[in-house]
Amino acid sequence: MDVIFQTYEQLSLFFAGLIEEVTGLPDDKTLLQYDQMGKASANINTDVAYVNVVNEPDERTIFKNRTKEFDSETNTYTIYQQASRTLNLHVVFYGPNCMELCTTFSESLYHESIKLKLRQNYLSIVPDSTNGPIFMPENRNGQWFKRCDFNIRLYNTVITTETVSIFSGTNINLEFDL
Repeated sequence: MDVIFQTYEQLSLFFAGLIEEVTGLPDDKTLLQYDQMGKASANINTDVAYVNVVNEPDERTIFKNRTKEFDSETNTYTIYQQASRTLNLHVVFYGPNCMELCTTFSESLYHESIKLKLRQNYLSIVPDSTNGPIFMPENRNGQWFKRCDFNIRLYNTVITTETVSIFSGTNINLEFDL
């Protein structure tokens, strides 16, 4: 069975790369939020972004589009199933330029070149689903860190295929137990 399915980690890494490309943040300052090994806390004067992609329950996941194709050479059907899941991209920017970086990333998502990259990764923005940039300083050990949050929902296409053989014959026997 062939599958077009991206894991949440793959999607988080894709968006981390996109943030690096759009904002100019280096890759060691664009991090996954819940990395298994954890990350050291950023310095108050260092710009950094934390990326996380999670599933958002949505009624769209129950709808499946199915088509099938017959291959006469192999006597098989290939069944294609396509569905959409809804994802939530959450990015937290810290540092002296957090608001500018967050706004730059947020606005860039609507550029045609970025929308093309999203489509190439089976992603599309859910209309009217952006939340942010939201500036919210965070108190850490008596110091106020500059922080800006950004959330957006996206549709993500999932495609699975299955190849099944046709029946080549049957053998039906009727037995009567009298």
